[in-house]
Amino acid sequence: MDLSQKLVDKEIDNVIVKCISTKRIGRDDKYESLTVGKEYVVLSIEFYDSNFSFSGVVGDYIIYRIKDNDGRVIPYSSKLFEISSNKIPKCWVAYQSGEREFEFLPSLWARKSFWEDYYDDDLIALEEFEKAEREILTQS
Repeated sequence: MDLSQKLVDKEIDNVIVKCISTKRIGRDDKYESLTVGKEYVVLSIEFYDSNFSFSGVVGDYIIYRIKDNDGRVIPYSSKLFEISSNKIPKCWVAYQSGEREFEFLPSLWARKSFWEDYYDDDLIALEEFEKAEREILTQS
């Protein structure tokens, strides 16, 4: 069991969501890396204009970034989850990442190219991710 799942099992001051569906929005297949009924710690929340198409579906505009069952940090539609705990982590800030984009995330990640750098395996971004994730998962 990884640290994030251990922390879901105890009282922590974090946003925690429970998966209620694994069906991909607007498609016939399912996410294989999510489990219905399992709770996940939310690492960031992103809001997009209702006309923005993040995942191929216009109107799919609230995104939770979580670590899925395979340990990958993936943005998922909020429609797949219900909120179990609404406690905002102390390290989160509000950040406007674009003209029609807004995020709540750790201050270390609040910069224009953070997620691109992270997914490109940029060493600085990976270090910033690990530091902020640790802060999220260990605060109480």
